[in-house]
Amino acid sequence: RSSELTVSDKLLSGTHVDAGVGTSAQQMDGTLTRKQMIAALTETRRSLEERKQQIDIVIAALQAEEEADQAEIE
Repeated sequence: RSSELTVSDKLLSGTHVDAGVGTSAQQMDGTLTRKQMIAALTETRRSLEERKQQIDIVIAALQAEEEADQAEIE
């Protein structure tokens, strides 16, 4: 059985990390304060958790389709 795969646009759009978060601990005007770094990392963690949940949903849907396909074959 062949079925069409549907993926949420949210999963494929945007960036993986917020614009304010960089790979270094510096801003243009100097270094981040500890509070700023905690806030930035906390926001990044939240974004990654949301993305992980979306990916988990896609994986579960694909696994369910695969199991249904296998059940039809047997």
